[in-house]
Amino acid sequence: MARFDITSNRDIITESGAVEFKQILKGVALAFVISLVLLIICAVIMTYSPIPDGATRAVTITVSGISILFAAIVTARKSKRQGWLSGATCGLMYALLLYIFGSLIMLDFSFTLSTLLVGVIGFVVGAFGGIVGINTKKKKRR
Repeated sequence: MARFDITSNRDIITESGAVEFKQILKGVALAFVISLVLLIICAVIMTYSPIPDGATRAVTITVSGISILFAAIVTARKSKRQGWLSGATCGLMYALLLYIFGSLIMLDFSFTLSTLLVGVIGFVVGAFGGIVGINTKKKKRR
């Protein structure tokens, strides 16, 4: 069983390695920037093309998944170990902040199946991105 010890504001240390909290926050910020850019592009495309308004939810979930994937890869590349954990944490934090911001804007804190779906997608896609990121980072030569 893993033992958690919070030693500073930046690192969450486990028995098998470190997950850098600062890098995860940078990854979440990157995910929001990517989401913003992709959503603007999709909004322009949907405005000038015959895509039905019903596709908005699918586009939003797809953009969130792409954003989480790239942010998790970047976060895991900077991680020392446990890329899947770094990526999954990044994805879950993105989903949680997205839920909080959306609920504050809409003044509706209801938890729906869609909310759960975004959380699961955040975890799974983030973990996958973390695995890809940790395994594709450049090795240091000795």
